[in-house]
Amino acid sequence: MLNYISIRQILKRAKIQGVYFSSIENVRWLVGFPCEGKILIGLKNVWLLTDERQSEMIKQKLPHGWKLLLVDAKFSEHLKEILKKEKIKTCLIEAENLTVARMQNLQKLGRGLTSFTTKLSPQLIQELKNLRRIKTTEEIQNIQRACQITDRIFKKLISEIKVNMQEKDLAWRIHELAHEFKTDGVSFDSIVAFGKNSAVPHHIPDNTKLHSGDLILLDLGVKVNGYCSDMTRTIFTAEPTLFQKQIYEAVLNAQKTALAKMHAGVLTKDCDKFVREKFNQLSTSNLQLLTHFIHSTGHGVGLAIHESPTLSQKSKEILLENEVVTVEPGLYFPNQFGVRIEDTVLVKKNGVKILTQTPKQMTIIKI
Repeated sequence: MLNYISIRQILKRAKIQGVYFSSIENVRWLVGFPCEGKILIGLKNVWLLTDERQSEMIKQKLPHGWKLLLVDAKFSEHLKEILKKEKIKTCLIEAENLTVARMQNLQKLGRGLTSFTTKLSPQLIQELKNLRRIKTTEEIQNIQRACQITDRIFKKLISEIKVNMQEKDLAWRIHELAHEFKTDGVSFDSIVAFGKNSAVPHHIPDNTKLHSGDLILLDLGVKVNGYCSDMTRTIFTAEPTLFQKQIYEAVLNAQKTALAKMHAGVLTKDCDKFVREKFNQLSTSNLQLLTHFIHSTGHGVGLAIHESPTLSQKSKEILLENEVVTVEPGLYFPNQFGVRIEDTVLVKKNGVKILTQTPKQMTIIKI
């Protein structure tokens, strides 16, 4: 993995001598395999700081030219040693991944030696973010494989749904199937919501039992080689009411509209705007759909299930070719039901490629 070369170029332009990575996702992205540790990139060397527990595995896989430092309880002293050796006067850190206590410890450590900072020009911060946003061929293949397995898991789940099963049992079944299909596991805690629970976008599965006629919202994903998938489908266990049909079709139309207009170069806030405009168009004097759309349209996907960019009204980014995002409009009616349809998609120059292929036409399963 040569991502550190691009990072070093950004540091030079910012006149910063080092960057300290502590988040699990960034460490894995840089080193190329899962490991516990921290990474310090200087203008001369790249250091992986870890302990004895994974040292033998890391020694075999460590990228050529990297330096490995096995640390112990005196971690701060080891880090200070490297800062001196690399002559790092200013070091960028991941503030969003540090507790207040760890931030204070770093500042104390650097006193008189290194100034730790979270500030770069917005342009350089965006360049750093873009390095992970734009996926390599291998990363895309991993995400695509995760999406294919998610489709298979969903199909298997549908065949097993029965009256009186509990939400938490169906959620656990997703874990089991993720293991059976030889993935790294689920990419987030699966959302399983029966009936009126589907009106809560991030409902936590509980003991609620499924009854004939309940609507079912399933939001699931798995990891392959560390890379995530994310998909939501809403299905019915009996003929839906006219109102439920209207809401389902409105959500599906909003998603299709956004997908048709998305491509590299489009503002991410416009992706959200496409959905909102469609909901406005489909509203009536008696029903303003936008009041029932209570989250953003999507988010980036990669080693983390939620990463840059955000497809929201406040986002200031643009879609990049070969990045992966979700498109997930939803409408929610408290104490009644909710409908969400979500796909993981690959952004291309002239459009998007939908990676989750589970059909989206209204599905009714008889139980």
